[in-house]
Amino acid sequence: DMLDKAADSYPNKEVLVDGTSRLTYSQLREKANRLAIGLIGLGVRPRDRVLLQLPNWSEFVYSYFALQKIGAIAVLLIPRHAQAEVNHFCSLTGAVAWIVPEKFRMTDYLPLINDVLGENTNLKRVVLVRGEGNPRFLSLENLVANAELSESNLQKLARRRPNPMEVAHMGPTGGTTG
Repeated sequence: DMLDKAADSYPNKEVLVDGTSRLTYSQLREKANRLAIGLIGLGVRPRDRVLLQLPNWSEFVYSYFALQKIGAIAVLLIPRHAQAEVNHFCSLTGAVAWIVPEKFRMTDYLPLINDVLGENTNLKRVVLVRGEGNPRFLSLENLVANAELSESNLQKLARRRPNPMEVAHMGPTGGTTG
């Protein structure tokens, strides 16, 4: 609701800037809505857990909002989580999807993705961000670009609006904040 209210009040005000993009509130809402519609099309349901492992990119923000809009539970991972941590979070949460970069800085995530998929049969979908078009996995950019903001899709999205008393996300910690 906060994103939608801000987009209604300040549609042309810039809200996000990262190394590759600049987004206004209305652009952020559009990307979140398109991704949410794409995720519904992939079969992501309310209360499904989705691993969200992205650096401080604009895609993190609209992925998070997209998951919120459809009632899925974002499991927030940091970019440096490796196979042991990701396997643990998959097992612990029963995650059905994973939004992850193909590469970030010096890390190529494809070997990690392949290893994690081999151990977690519940993980059905991998969505690559800023990838080079790996045919084995979905592309976040394609999900956003191909989702239609038709009246029927927007109504479907509105029906998926979660109860605000539901779990919104899981934020694992390494214990250092305690």
